[in-house]
Amino acid sequence: MADVESFRVGTMRTSMAANQLLAKAELGTVKRTMFSNPPPDHVFGYKAPADPEGAREVTMKWKEHTPSANKAAGTATKPKLDFTAMNKLSAMSGLTKANQQGAFRTTHPVTVKLSDTSTKPGPGLPSDVDPSFTYGMPGTYRSADTVRQKGPYEPPMKYLVQGAYANEWVAEALSKQSSLPSKSYVPPIPTRAAIGHAIGAQQKYLRQPAGGEEWKMTKFRTTPARVTQYMSGTTSATAVAAACKASAAEEAGEAEQ
Repeated sequence: MADVESFRVGTMRTSMAANQLLAKAELGTVKRTMFSNPPPDHVFGYKAPADPEGAREVTMKWKEHTPSANKAAGTATKPKLDFTAMNKLSAMSGLTKANQQGAFRTTHPVTVKLSDTSTKPGPGLPSDVDPSFTYGMPGTYRSADTVRQKGPYEPPMKYLVQGAYANEWVAEALSKQSSLPSKSYVPPIPTRAAIGHAIGAQQKYLRQPAGGEEWKMTKFRTTPARVTQYMSGTTSATAVAAACKASAAEEAGEAEQ
C-alpha cells in the first residue's frame, strides 16, 4: 500500500505546503505546521556557557592545596605589590590625589612579605612533650571565682533539664510578694474637666419640668399619661391632674352603682 502522505488526488501546488489556509489535515492527524522549525539542538534566547567546575567537580573531586610561593620553595615567582602599604606611604608623603599616586608607586614599590617555613619551625604543642596532656579545663576543676559565684559543686543535670531552679525562683518570688503589705485602694482624683462634665450631665437629665401645660396632639389631649414621673423623680402636673380625673370618674361610677 502506498504511503498516505505521498498519495494525493488532484493538483498539488507549492502554496498548499506553505499557506495555512490551503493546507489540508491528513486523515486521523492534526494539521502540520507551515513554518520550518530550527534544529533540535537550537536554544531560544541566551545560552549561558557551561561552567567547567560544577557541583559534581566540587563535591566529588578532591583538589590538592597549592602552597603560595615562598623562600623555601626557591621559585622565581615575583612577589605581589602591597598597595595598602604604598598608599599609606604616599599619604604620609603628602600625595593625597589619585593622579599623584601612580608615579609614587613606580618609584617606591613595596612588595608583600613572603613566609619562610623552612628555617623557622612552628611552635611545639604541649601534647608533643606530654602525651597525657589534656586541652581545656578539667570538669572537676573549679576556680575560686566559680566557687564564689556558683558554689563548690556542679549542679545536677536533672535539675537543669527539668527546670527545677526556675521553679524555685518562681516560688521564692511568690512568697516575697505575699509577704509584702497590701496597699489600700486610692480612688482617682477627678480633674476639673471631669467635674464640669458631671455637673453638665446632672443639669441636663435632672432638669425640672417647665411651667404650664405641656404640648400634646389634639387627639391625645384626653388620653391620660402612662408614665407619671420624669427621670429625676418629679411628678408631672398634667399627669397628676389626669390621675385625679381618673380616680374621680371611678368614684362617681361606684356611687352610681
